[in-house]
Amino acid sequence: MGAKLGSDGGPMSDINVTPLIDVVLVLLVVFMVVTPMIASDTPVELPQSTQSAKAKDVGDHVTITMTKEEGWFVEGDEVTIDNLIDVIQSNLNEHPERSLLLKADRNLTYGEVRSALDLIAENRMTHVFVAVDQE
Repeated sequence: MGAKLGSDGGPMSDINVTPLIDVVLVLLVVFMVVTPMIASDTPVELPQSTQSAKAKDVGDHVTITMTKEEGWFVEGDEVTIDNLIDVIQSNLNEHPERSLLLKADRNLTYGEVRSALDLIAENRMTHVFVAVDQE
């Protein structure tokens, strides 16, 4: 028939939270799917190690990536050996509490990685972590 009018029922004052829950669950699923796709920088095949300290790469470090084919990257941006230190220094000036994380491709020679570490050490950046995969 028609809507009830009058003082016996009045307007409905309950809030329907079902649509809110639906939206929140959809957002949760979207974040769960998208978060693993967000990489901190260039993917690299790390060397394996039997002994290492575990730490997650959650943005606490300025990430330096060395790849065999593609070259040098700092925080995902490609750099050359000539401006590597300048880019690292500008990142450290913006966030002085961060340390350095070196991710070197397992196909690089020890000499290539050592030259990068030497270059970093010559510029008085001594708080460096080297990333490895656990065996």
